[in-house]
Amino acid sequence: AKAVNRILSSLRPPEVVTRAKASDAEIITLIHRHWKAVEGRSSRMLRYLRDDLGVACEQSRFRDLFNIAQDERA
Repeated sequence: AKAVNRILSSLRPPEVVTRAKASDAEIITLIHRHWKAVEGRSSRMLRYLRDDLGVACEQSRFRDLFNIAQDERA
């Protein structure tokens, strides 16, 4: 137990990331605006929204919104 406590004492909890909430329309607009930056790839777009733009979006919700944006581009 002492060895475990000694090892764990040097660890810190991960940083909590807070992202801005956005409406469906706002996210679709962001998808259109940054389409070229991610070469139209949905997985890259979700990472871009979350990591670079700081926007919160649940994966299944994003999938639906990305499909809408993709249909609008066609």
